[in-house]
Amino acid sequence: MSPADSAQPLTLGDLSPNTALLMCGHCFHKERELRLVSFDDDEPQATCDLDHDTEDAVDAAKLIGLHHLFDWEPGLGFLRDLKLGQTAWKSGPDTWTIEDVADED
Repeated sequence: MSPADSAQPLTLGDLSPNTALLMCGHCFHKERELRLVSFDDDEPQATCDLDHDTEDAVDAAKLIGLHHLFDWEPGLGFLRDLKLGQTAWKSGPDTWTIEDVADED
């Protein structure tokens, strides 16, 4: 039985380690701290706290294997439990807050 068939919500940890994760260029190049990880519509993303709606930011984004996220900085292993439809954001030093993503429909 696949994770999608079970009654439990799909988590990042259920995905293949090679699943594509979109990471902002600022975090990829370690210019800014990773502050937000979202798992929405089967498309995990990791960004800093800047606005990424500009063409330059989109062009600078990188696709990496999901497993690199867990290697990116110490202590991110808990993100394997992030469920589809949730966002984790760094709310303080070593403190992350997990919230359900509100439906925009």
